[in-house]
Amino acid sequence: MRAAAEAARAAPPAPDPPRAVDVVLDAPALRLTEGQEAAAATLRRALQLILATGDDAGKVRVGRRLRQASGRAGQLVALELWDDESWHAIAASHVQFARAAGALTHLQWARHVLARS
Repeated sequence: MRAAAEAARAAPPAPDPPRAVDVVLDAPALRLTEGQEAAAATLRRALQLILATGDDAGKVRVGRRLRQASGRAGQLVALELWDDESWHAIAASHVQFARAAGALTHLQWARHVLARS
């Protein structure tokens, strides 16, 4: 994982300003290469962007894969930050999305995660 994180950090820089996906991908890579303290601010920003993706789902067309990935990535980032409230909100959002999409496999996983929160 560290080698993958180092490769991600060595990639060309994101556009300025970075897109949400750039921050969400950079946060765990920074955490793995530089440590928790160095990555804390980027992890918090990534979590804010992930939570905003859930809030904007009705206003902005968000791709199905982004919503599925942001749920998993968001839960990992929330766990890294020990943010139970955000973790629960992301899990609840993932359940809503899976229900709306009719994605029964994802719904089963999402409900399991939500039940543990």
